Amino acid sequence: MRRTVLIFVLSALALGAGILCAHLILASPGCRDRIGMLCGRGHLLAVARGAGIYETDLECARDEARYADNDLGPSSNDDRLLSDLIANTVATASATNEKATVSEIDHGLNLLRFQFRDDKTWRNTLLVSNLSEAWLHRKIARQLRTRNWIERQIALPVTSDECRSFYETHRATFAEPAQYRAAHIFIAAPIGTTPEIVDAKKRVIELVFTRLAYGEDFSELAAEISEDEATKKKGGDLGYFSASRMPPDFFAQVIKLKPGETSAPIQTRLGFHIVILSDIRAGRELTFEEARTPVAILLQNEKRQVALANLRLIGDEEWRRRSL
Repeated sequence: MRRTVLIFVLSALALGAGILCAHLILASPGCRDRIGMLCGRGHLLAVARGAGIYETDLECARDEARYADNDLGPSSNDDRLLSDLIANTVATASATNEKATVSEIDHGLNLLRFQFRDDKTWRNTLLVSNLSEAWLHRKIARQLRTRNWIERQIALPVTSDECRSFYETHRATFAEPAQYRAAHIFIAAPIGTTPEIVDAKKRVIELVFTRLAYGEDFSELAAEISEDEATKKKGGDLGYFSASRMPPDFFAQVIKLKPGETSAPIQTRLGFHIVILSDIRAGRELTFEEARTPVAILLQNEKRQVALANLRLIGDEEWRRRSL
């Protein structure tokens, strides 16, 4: 009897040890790499929270990145894409306890469905793609849970003291520059225009300047002759602008004028202008209350970037093939 029990115990231990060894072997990167090659997924590139990431996964991410950027050329940022895949896999594994409501999932599914002409086209597309609404429902739910988990990680509050400290340290950043209000009559002659056309355009702007000198109305001439379609119906009015809104060679001529003064014909890289300056608003420094909202947005974005970078660093804790 004792011998039978002993044999049974030893057999059970041997079986358990065999199962454990088989599990360790199958879970090893080398074995998973070979299995991936046999199954057509390519080499194993990383293991994140027990989930394997293979060459086919990277290829899909590469295609999605090119599609999002409208770039059909080869990707040169595979390492960053792999880091994102690792971070997303870790986030998905960490988000299992997050909640996604039925209405949110249905909304996501409807957004996909509404991209198709009708329900028949939608169902035919699913059939051809070997997909189902149930599979999409599960995928959307998983994505929503992951998104909610990520949002919680990066939803870092910004305090009033942090805003005040940043404002005091960067007061010059929140200075409102001087703004100018002007109108122009524009004749297009951009760089690359043939010399003959440039000469013809120059004669047109000189004739306009002569007509102004004889007392014709600036707004009426702008509506009649200007080639700036966005402003001609408004008498050439450009509204208020600062240096950041205008080409440098144009702005350099505007700031030489005094309110009420009309320029002689000006040539820039875009063509010819005659400008009348109507007003100047002096620059000023924004108060803290005026700057509080943009400061808070700036600091919140900085914190989000740091948090996202930290999420990507999670991948460094996972097994990763170092050469792609």
